[in-house]
Amino acid sequence: MSRCSFFFTFAFSLLAISSAKWYRNFLYRGASTCYKFNTVHFRNATACWDSATPGAYVGNRDDRPEDGRQLYNSALAQRFIYRHQNPADCRSAKFLVAEFDAEGHGIGSTIHMMSYGLTRAMMMGRVYIHEDGGQIWTKENRLCVTGWRWDQCIFLPFSQCSLEEVLGAVAEAPYANQVDPSRWHEYRVLRTKHLSGDPVPVRDFPPLMAPLIARGPFPMPPGTGRGARAGTACKSDGPERSDPLWAVQWWRAQSTAYLVRFNPHFAAALKEHRNKIFPPEIDIPPGTINVHVRRGDKSKESPDVDDAGYLRQVEAVHATARGALTRVLFLSTEDSATVEYFQAQKNWTVLVTDVERYHEKVSPMEFAAQRDLATMVLNDFVSLELALQCDAWVGLMSSNWVKLIHELRSVYRCKADNLFYDSRYGDMWGNQTYIDDPVLFR
Repeated sequence: MSRCSFFFTFAFSLLAISSAKWYRNFLYRGASTCYKFNTVHFRNATACWDSATPGAYVGNRDDRPEDGRQLYNSALAQRFIYRHQNPADCRSAKFLVAEFDAEGHGIGSTIHMMSYGLTRAMMMGRVYIHEDGGQIWTKENRLCVTGWRWDQCIFLPFSQCSLEEVLGAVAEAPYANQVDPSRWHEYRVLRTKHLSGDPVPVRDFPPLMAPLIARGPFPMPPGTGRGARAGTACKSDGPERSDPLWAVQWWRAQSTAYLVRFNPHFAAALKEHRNKIFPPEIDIPPGTINVHVRRGDKSKESPDVDDAGYLRQVEAVHATARGALTRVLFLSTEDSATVEYFQAQKNWTVLVTDVERYHEKVSPMEFAAQRDLATMVLNDFVSLELALQCDAWVGLMSSNWVKLIHELRSVYRCKADNLFYDSRYGDMWGNQTYIDDPVLFR
């Protein structure tokens, strides 16, 4: 079966599950009850466009379903961010130079910390410049031949205006929290090291982006200068869900997708490494489910799910799709015992990368510190790429890595409406309903 015909079958199967529900991205859950998802506008705003953003992490065209859907207005959002971050004249633009801790963040967390920096800058109407943060993954990395900052070593520059150029052009660049906000406009360059994203601040939505969601299925965040809700053309007589956090999460997906654009040197190393740790003759087949199991020290941060629990959830996703998904799993985990458990399941084909794993309760940073750093980073990004080639996902949304998978599959991979099971809360994202079978949660 071709990938195109598979996704026609997949979409048809999903619609057959329930005549009352349409499968769509869970970020649309806050839409007005009268919002029309079947309009020409919505179809165009979610169509699987090729990206005009240089270096966009779109993957292979064959892995993107032609009838798949992007998150609402992703193409416009990515172009908007790119133009904002690359002003015509660096000498006249205003900047926010951001930093955060060098250590203490895994790769997923590091990326999200940088996305908070981009958020803060755009909320201030400034260009985001990354200075420090997360260099535990890059400072001693043999791949970092052009510099150790993330947008030198791994990603494309976040802005055409370099850190050295920005700081070298001003006599003073004070920290924003040391200046009265009424005087921020007096400084062309401000700095910050106060970045945070948890819990999600309701106001962490750049007002500049408000026009891009004004006709979308999102409640509008406060302070955007528009009404309390999006889609005001319709007025529902039923109950409304007006939580603006859905729009904030839409923005987070956009900001993350903009940052995750590999530079050519790293992209080439990634392609070569993929063939070393995953059989080059094997492709992720259509209908594969990705389950990400984060172990190590993660239980200190959020409730854990045992291997049997993950397997029940995978079975639930497979059953919900009613034949649209195969019994093939791509398992991404650092836990060697979890790999053994899933490979022992006779009715599943389990694909894994050939990398060193462990079962001890240690952090990824502790594990990587005793090994070749470049190999550890490449291992993770190969795993990310393989996960994005899958067609449904199971994982804890409290994990930064699982959030990263969700954000990238929604923006660039045209799989925004595919099934996504949140292992922590038992939400079958995409189905917009709860699976209430108690066997899944006991």
